[in-house]
Amino acid sequence: MTNKFTSENLEQLLREAKANLAIEGIELTREEEDLVKANLLGELDDQDFHIRAIELAKKASIKPKGDR
Repeated sequence: MTNKFTSENLEQLLREAKANLAIEGIELTREEEDLVKANLLGELDDQDFHIRAIELAKKASIKPKGDR
């Protein structure tokens, strides 16, 4: 797999995305952030990313909000 982003610009892009999400009251968990990084660095293809993202979403939906 090829990298979609370099590690240098990835950190800046993630900071900006997290700031935008925070404005909406959304916080990424460490697990969610790691998943996004793996996909953007080409370590995880889009199909596997979607499968794992859905698994994380299902897991998060059954936890009380304070436990995320």
